[in-house]
Amino acid sequence: MTRIEEKIGQSIREAAEVYVGMAGWWLSHAPESFLQMKIADGIHSLGYGVFVDATYQKIRREVGLLKGPKPQTALSRPDICVWSKDDRTLKAFIEVKKANHLAPVQADCTKIEGLMRPPYAPPYGYVIAYSEAKGMRAAETLKNRFKTWGQITGWKVIESGLCEAPDDEGYQWGHVVLKRYIRPRSVHD
Repeated sequence: MTRIEEKIGQSIREAAEVYVGMAGWWLSHAPESFLQMKIADGIHSLGYGVFVDATYQKIRREVGLLKGPKPQTALSRPDICVWSKDDRTLKAFIEVKKANHLAPVQADCTKIEGLMRPPYAPPYGYVIAYSEAKGMRAAETLKNRFKTWGQITGWKVIESGLCEAPDDEGYQWGHVVLKRYIRPRSVHD
């Protein structure tokens, strides 16, 4: 696992703890922006540059990647863009999704894959989904859900986790980190 991937997982767990302390509820009740900012801050602490909710066009301009034609995805906005301050290359696009069904996760996977196709795009994409289930088999439901999401999207499950125990009403929440690698392209490919 890379440093960025380790930091994503650590940031999810820290965000869950902070949200419980702050609101008295699990992370599954938090807005996506709460988790986005915790992940962005965590990755930034590693020394990377991070853009949150910036258009691909703005990212390219700010990082200095205006080589080649303007991509069709120029106005798309990844939730988080990670870039290297040293060599000014894009490292990863990240989407965060609160979801109990496949469709929104699959839509974010498709969005990130589209953003990763133009020259100079980052080679890694991540979709972090957090979800909840209820009932005697809530933990099993979440584990199967996350595994199925990875299988159907074709993205690799690099981490999944569940909260310690269901609440008094039988709800349990968890998260999954899906990863996709696409070989970087140059303008000459």
